[in-house]
Amino acid sequence: MENAALLLDSLNSIASLVAIVAALVAWYISARKALTIERVVIHRKANDSNYIMIVRNRKNYPVTIKSSRCYTRKKFTVTKYRGEKAELTEGFPLENQVFLSNEDYIIEAKGNTDVKINGTKLQDSVKSLIFSLNTSHGFHEIVHNGEILVVDMAGNAMVRNIELQRSYQSRFKARARFFALKIFRH
Repeated sequence: MENAALLLDSLNSIASLVAIVAALVAWYISARKALTIERVVIHRKANDSNYIMIVRNRKNYPVTIKSSRCYTRKKFTVTKYRGEKAELTEGFPLENQVFLSNEDYIIEAKGNTDVKINGTKLQDSVKSLIFSLNTSHGFHEIVHNGEILVVDMAGNAMVRNIELQRSYQSRFKARARFFALKIFRH
């Protein structure tokens, strides 16, 4: 009888733990922002640049981007007036603005969309970009530290040879080959 009670208590504890973890995962998924920027490709020309962003919608409903701005960095200001508390404010200075677009883009539910915007030419390479997006679901500030590919389009040509390309019917086999190449060939 004691073994049955011990088994039931153990199963009860495991069920409670699973319920708590499931609730935390559901909360985390619903609390994330709807949009994320997967990759940025910059086509740098002589006077300006074209910015191509691959935007992914994480939610089960479409999101509309009403306006988008891109900056290279933020500016933080500390202000203290006599007789008052100090204030910390953050903002985006115009000298760090890369582009501003008021075009509407619809990102479908659980979809990826290429957003192409013309902006100013970046003089040097950047490691991160900050996007301020006004969407149908509020403002999103997205810091993109991921892949930023800069391609010079000012008459210079880049030639690349494909060393290996194979197609697979199985995602598992393709991912296994990808990781094997990434680990052993680079």
